[in-house]
Amino acid sequence: MDVSSALIKSLVKFYPAAQIEAMWKQAADALASRSLSAITITATGFDGQTSSGIALSGPDEIASFIGACEAAINQINGVTTTDSSSLGTSVTFGRRYLQV
Repeated sequence: MDVSSALIKSLVKFYPAAQIEAMWKQAADALASRSLSAITITATGFDGQTSSGIALSGPDEIASFIGACEAAINQINGVTTTDSSSLGTSVTFGRRYLQV
């Protein structure tokens, strides 16, 4: 299993959608501020227990985490469509666009 799949499975199993969205927001805020240093995302769990320790060390890792959050929320909500960015690259041949 690759890292991304493991992260998505873990998010779906151990966190509710609202908590994943809160972690996603923290990652997006760090990305928007062009943070180059490591950040740690923390989130509050049920019954006052706190879960922490998601360390993201750069823009690529932050972007991967955001993708995992989106995929996890989609799984929780039962969304089964494929994002168009995962379908391939558009290539033009004489003004006709094909997905490859």
